[in-house]
This record gives sequence, structure tokens and C-alpha cells, in this order.
Amino acid sequence: MKKFSWPLVALAVFVTFGWAISSCRKINEATELGGGLVPPVDNINTFDTVLQVRSNNVPRNDTGSVFVTDEMAVGYLNDATFGTTKADLYFNIGPRAYKSSPFNNADSVVGVDSVVLSLAYTGNYYGDTTSDVTVNVSEINDPLYKDSSLYSVQHPAFTTGASLGSRTFALRELNDSVRMIRARDTFKVANVLRVRLNNSFGERLASFDTLTNSVIGGYASYTNFYKLVPGLAITTTQSGASNSIGYYTLADTSKSRLIVYCRIKRGGKIDTTSVPFYHGLYSSGFQSTTGSNSDLKPRGTQANLIRRTHAGPFLAALNNGNPDDELVYLQSEPGSGATIHIPALNTLSNRVVHRAELIVTQEPNVPNTTYPAPRNLLLARGSAVDSLRGVTDDSLTATVPSGSVNIGLFGGNLLSDGTYRFNLTRHVQDIITHGRPNDTLYLFAPFRTTLKDARFFARQRNVTVGPRMGWGRVVVTGGAFADGARRMRLRIVYSRL
Repeated sequence: MKKFSWPLVALAVFVTFGWAISSCRKINEATELGGGLVPPVDNINTFDTVLQVRSNNVPRNDTGSVFVTDEMAVGYLNDATFGTTKADLYFNIGPRAYKSSPFNNADSVVGVDSVVLSLAYTGNYYGDTTSDVTVNVSEINDPLYKDSSLYSVQHPAFTTGASLGSRTFALRELNDSVRMIRARDTFKVANVLRVRLNNSFGERLASFDTLTNSVIGGYASYTNFYKLVPGLAITTTQSGASNSIGYYTLADTSKSRLIVYCRIKRGGKIDTTSVPFYHGLYSSGFQSTTGSNSDLKPRGTQANLIRRTHAGPFLAALNNGNPDDELVYLQSEPGSGATIHIPALNTLSNRVVHRAELIVTQEPNVPNTTYPAPRNLLLARGSAVDSLRGVTDDSLTATVPSGSVNIGLFGGNLLSDGTYRFNLTRHVQDIITHGRPNDTLYLFAPFRTTLKDARFFARQRNVTVGPRMGWGRVVVTGGAFADGARRMRLRIVYSRL
């Protein structure tokens, strides 16, 4: 019986295994673009090619709006690259309930000591937190401001009455605790914007009664109160070097409220108290058609209006008349976008596409310390003019009903190398194999948007992309950028048929 030389057998196994690993590694190295592109098998020859793209800056007419649970932007930006941004907030208020006065009754109020509007600051911001912000508070008196409406961020500004109060502050101040003293109670609050208002506003609220037919019957019903107090406006003005936007939430009723501090008479004695008014409470709702007091519906209207005034290099790029820009300026909603076209896809021969990736590179020479880049961009089919459609990709199968995009499959998130990358593999394969139209693509940075797609929720796909409205802007290299290694491009890894 022939004896085996076990050391030789072990050596042979080791050499064979090493050769196999080396062979697989050669395939992966030749096709390395995100990993996992081609199965590690023999006899597969892969190639890659880069296609030029044409990119064009275009403005975007955003029609998005904010919900009561969203963060509201308030502030003013002065960006030398993109221009100015003015963010104002309009919302209505109401007592906890109706059919009774929150002041006990109008005759019991001895005097109003102070009126304070407070907003819950989320701690999120955009811009320079050390710069001053000036806000002005006034009453809305615009007949176009309707209850229970959802307004676009680009809706025209509403008319308002005289100023009730104003404040100039730096956002970083809001992080500090403020000591509050009320009667015999002392406490501290932080992350709250507090604006002192005229006492006359509190006195008017205290004068309302509960009589339905009264001219001051504000507490008879929600409808009566809304007619007398349509809402409050918090508008911003440029004050010196104003250069920051803060984000606030109206949903936090422990901090976001109007408070009237007053003295009332109870049992022949004068006592101090505070009366709060909130935004969008269930108890501050309206009766349904059943007429039941227990069947109350939520009622709360808010409008976060954001005005962009284009200037600087961004405005020049919009007006240069060049259909293929060297630099692309992307500003978060409401902002701008860019059309992307890849002409070479029309004549590309049939092949097996293992990976097609649009590479978008951030331009490092544009400062972005004060104004960080969006964490995510979105790529869709269409332009800023027509209805946008989803790109054919694998993220649809893993997208949850909330509308979040699976960036692990589709891409679009800002990577550590300063690039955004989009997986267009299925999109490109459909064009070259099935003759699908080589549509214009649209690159932008929405907060929330709706895409048409026949495979997703009745042909509509609601997508949330940004963390909040008006947050983020970035300059990326376009298809005409001089440096080929950094310009916007489509890289395709493929095998020949």
C-alpha cells in the first residue's frame, strides 16, 4: 500500500486554494464598484466604461408643505454662493376647550401682568448659530389664511397687523437654561424661544365671553375664536449679519404655547395664574356633523413660508444659457435641481450590465462649513417642469410604506469620499436591452416629494429625503467639469454577450 506524504498533500491544498482566491480576486478587482457585482466564477470577462453626462442647472418650483409634526424653519440666511433665505411661520392658537372661559370669567380678571409666546427649539439649525436673528410677532389679518388648510412653502406672505413684540437673539443662546419664577414656583427651561408680547393682546383674550351671538364670544366655539384670532405670524428681518435658521416644533405643547400671566379674583381674594393657548389640540377642535361634544376633531393650520432670493455664482449658473454646466448648484427644498442627460445610452450596444453608477462629486473648493451639504440627494426621471417619476431600481422592493428610500440599494447618500452615487443598473439595462426611453433625469434635494410609479401604492410613491425643510445645499461638479476624474459621470461595469 502506497504511503501518502501528508505534508505534500497539505501543500497542494494550500496552493490550490490560494490560486482560487487569487483568481476570484482578479475578477473582483477588475469590477470593484461597491462590491458584489459579479459572482466569483471562472470564464467571466468584465469590462468597464465611462459615459459622459450633460448637466444643466434649473430652478425648482417646490410645492411642498409642512405638517404639524414637522420641524418649522424660522430665520434668515445670507449665503454668498446661493443668495438669501427668509423663513417665516404662521399658525393659529386656541384654548384647551370651549364653552367656558379659560380665565374663569371675564369679570374675574383683575389685570394682565405679561404675555409670552414660547416656541420649542429642537436644537437643529442651519447656518451660523453665533449670528443674530430678529423675529417679529404679529396677528394674522389676511382673509386668505384659512383654517385647516395646507400651504406650500412658497405661498405668498400673509398680511398681518401691527407688531405685538419682537426679539433679537443668537440661536446658541436658546440652549441655555432660563430661570422662571411664577408665584411661589421656580423652575428652569431650555431650548425655548420666548418673545414678550404687548399686554393688550392678553387683555383682549381675557375680554372674550362664551355667548354665541356676542361680538366677543370667542370662547363659545372654535369657529368664533378663529374669527376673532385667526393666528399669529413670526416673521424675520435681516438684522446686521443675520445668517442662521433655527428649527422649532409646534407639537411640543409643553413648550410651544402662548401664555397670559394675570391676576384674578377668587373667593374675594386676588391670586396669580397663567392661561395657556396651544396650536392644534384635539380639545381645541370643532364638533363634527353629529353635534356631539365628545366628537371633537383636531384643528390646526400652519404655514412655513420660505423665500429664496438667488444671487452670486448660483444665479449666474441659472442664467448662463449653457445646457451643460461645469458646476451644479443644488439647494434643498424649496431650492433648485439639475437635469441630467446621458446621450451615449442611445447607441450603447447590448450587453449584460453588472453595475451602472452615476457618480456625483462634491466640489471641495466651495466652503461648506457654515452651510453643510444635504445628507441625501434624490434622482428621478423627468425635469423640473413635468411630473417626476421614479427611476427603475431595486429599492422599490425594500421601501417601507412610510416612503423612506433604501439608500443601501439605490444610493444617494453623501459618502466619506465626498461623492453621491446612484445605482442605475436596471435603468441602463432596460434602455439598451428593452429599448426603454433614455429619459432626462432630475437631481435634487427635496424634504419630501411624490414620484409617479406604477408599481408603488396606486402609481404614487411618497418619498422623504431630507431631515427638514430648507436644510442643506451643495455644489457638485457637472458633466463639463475639466477634471475627468472628478466630473459627473456614469460608470458601467459589464460583460459582452
